Amino acid sequence: ITDNATFSPDGTRLYLAGGRDGDVIAFSIPDGNEIGHLDGFPHDPDSTFEWTTAGLAFVERDLLAVGSTTGTVRLVDPTTFADVGSLPFPSGKSNLLTAFNGGRSLLGEGPTGRIRWDLGSASRKWETDETTFARNQVNESDPCAIADQINRLYCADASGRLEERDLSTGGLIRALDAQNGAAGSLWIARNGTELVSFPSQTQIVSRWRIDGLGPVSRRLGSGYQPVSYSPDGRRLIARRATAAGDPSDLVVLDAATGGTIGSLTGWGFAGWSSDRTLIGARVAPDGTLVLEAYDVGTKTISASISFPEIACPDPNCGAIFESEHRLWIAPFVRKIFTIDKDTMQRIEPTLPVIGLNYLSGSGDGDRVVVSSDEGIAVFDGQSGARLGVIKADSFNGTSIVMRLAVASGGRLVAATVEGDVLVYDLETRNVLHNLSGARGFTDVSVNGDGRVAMATGQDHSVTLYDVPSGEQIGDRLVIPEGELAAGALRPDGKALAIGGGADKPFLVWDLDPEHWVTAACELAGRNLTTDEWATYIGDLAEYHPTCPAYPVT
Repeated sequence: ITDNATFSPDGTRLYLAGGRDGDVIAFSIPDGNEIGHLDGFPHDPDSTFEWTTAGLAFVERDLLAVGSTTGTVRLVDPTTFADVGSLPFPSGKSNLLTAFNGGRSLLGEGPTGRIRWDLGSASRKWETDETTFARNQVNESDPCAIADQINRLYCADASGRLEERDLSTGGLIRALDAQNGAAGSLWIARNGTELVSFPSQTQIVSRWRIDGLGPVSRRLGSGYQPVSYSPDGRRLIARRATAAGDPSDLVVLDAATGGTIGSLTGWGFAGWSSDRTLIGARVAPDGTLVLEAYDVGTKTISASISFPEIACPDPNCGAIFESEHRLWIAPFVRKIFTIDKDTMQRIEPTLPVIGLNYLSGSGDGDRVVVSSDEGIAVFDGQSGARLGVIKADSFNGTSIVMRLAVASGGRLVAATVEGDVLVYDLETRNVLHNLSGARGFTDVSVNGDGRVAMATGQDHSVTLYDVPSGEQIGDRLVIPEGELAAGALRPDGKALAIGGGADKPFLVWDLDPEHWVTAACELAGRNLTTDEWATYIGDLAEYHPTCPAYPVT
């Protein structure tokens, strides 16, 4: 009985293993003739396992690894079957063998557990007694598949439970009940982006995205973190994640493809003044502030203005904040300068500040809110008059407000250092909503019309809110570990870019409800049945096709 099979790396030979002792037979592919035979190790007398007794896999140097019921893995010359070496796998852990990492690593599995061995090491990398291995006359399965590209191991058991494990440690990351019965085999497909499951006893083939993407998400801009979208959402300012804070690390990306449109050399700050024009700040050799306009179409600097009266202490000129038509510049002095983005000219008012934390203003600059050591001050953006003050300790005990976002309709979204998120009426300074915040320090921003707010926490959570109602929109998203807690919300609120890192692209979520409906239909491939409609919708509406492109069943 043949239990295992593998092809030679050049595809000219087929190796089969089976029988009680795990004998191996080699065949020539061109003519089908038997060209070699290797006797298996004598069956382990303590083993009652009679099926899949010897795993097969090709490892580095084109050696053939052969398992056994005793556990020992032989490394043999695939042409002569001469022994070249061996690996002391425990009994019951080499019934199946899978090579990965360019043949330099070997995963073994059997009825007593799993083991990983790196061939250049004298001992195992990890070992566990956990196993989903199940082979007998009723159920034959290849329960594990390796996604080398993302360092993951996927295994399924006879009950349809699918596990995702860390390939470096063997530790469980998450489990999913696929409810499709015993898995006959698992395969990694589409260049490591999908996992395909073939059940052994049902006619269902399941596909899973394993690269963190899905029908309404995609990865763009490897090595960057998102900063801000253009007003029309077609372009995106991003910062090179390998050198955050460097004045030459800003670029403009195509928001659809992630392709680089232009590099904003020397800029410490970049914002949008129109769909095709950016406004940026750099510091001249003498320390004065220089504002420049960049034309995305021609990829050239279209205007440049110096401000000798604004002395910058660092390449970022202290702190720079923006709204649709204003810039506010605070070069670590007790003044906040105002710039009209449309004319690139300094205008009044110049606002006083002590211990600046953050600033946000309305799109037209009519209202400016400053968080500082003195609390939260609301200013008239035309006259500079202080309209009201909220002491920092009145927000939440003695908490300090660290991030602000002025929204349309006279609302202010504020985040405390503890992670609380609150919505205020700018005129009365009263709390309108206390939103569910994130753990730790939170950044906040709003979309173009101010109706959607985004909160990004140190716990890498990203939460969206409807500002007028204070209601959370959907479930929280989580930026993967190892990526930056960065985010950019498209002005129309229909896309969200988050995460990214030194060697990782950022993730873009499509938030358009119509696209979600289309994606759900594509995943389901059918309409709701009348029974499902009765269960989940009932008499809320009369039955009708939920996915018009598919027939009604």
